[in-house]
Amino acid sequence: MEFDVNFPEEDHEHESVEVEVFSVVDDEGNEDFYKKLDEVAYEGEIYWVCQEVFLDPELTRVEDEGDIHIFKEVNLDGEEYVEYVDDYELAKKVFDIWEEHLNEGEGEEGT
Repeated sequence: MEFDVNFPEEDHEHESVEVEVFSVVDDEGNEDFYKKLDEVAYEGEIYWVCQEVFLDPELTRVEDEGDIHIFKEVNLDGEEYVEYVDDYELAKKVFDIWEEHLNEGEGEEGT
């Protein structure tokens, strides 16, 4: 994880909303940006459910949103990092748990 900052994001009513964005540098040196949607605990590990975001050239505004990605939280010498989960079955399981949690929350609001 390279940095943690807040970027304004336009919502559906064109009001500015602060969104925390972090970046991950891949093996080829490309920097990708994500916003953390939620955390999921699974088999003693913490996973982050994140959505890729695309920023303007000045890195000040979210211009578009991409796919959902799953990261595993790793603590190394007191520092928090994330690792991309490239195991499809594990990522799908974490995503399904997250989605189930969201659906349960929606049902509770309506009662």
